[in-house]
Amino acid sequence: MKEWGLMNNHTSLSLHGKWDIRQVNGKIKIKGNVPGLVHHDLISQGIVDEPYFRMNEEQQQWVGDSVWEYSCDFLINKEQFNKRSIVLNCDGIDTVSDIYYNEDCHKKKLEEYEKELSKFDNLKKVA
Repeated sequence: MKEWGLMNNHTSLSLHGKWDIRQVNGKIKIKGNVPGLVHHDLISQGIVDEPYFRMNEEQQQWVGDSVWEYSCDFLINKEQFNKRSIVLNCDGIDTVSDIYYNEDCHKKKLEEYEKELSKFDNLKKVA
């Protein structure tokens, strides 16, 4: 099975955990969880109340109307860098997101990412 030999040359890096969350068209900046939902993070930090209580949902429509940006810093060590590919695992990202890596949108060629990975200090942003 040649496929198993190739799999040993790949690695995965979990980006689950605390991320910075910023309301792009507003003033809110909080810490949140990935995977997670911005609404849950806003509730846990006392910014909004439970949306299913009384008329709260109606008063919180701005949450869904806002653009939220998630960002985190992560490091890629030498062992990971020497693999043929690295899968960045960040479950829960919305299907209509733009993903930025070192401030550039994800629509780049793989070779360009490989050059940037050599910095070993990376920032990922989801808008």
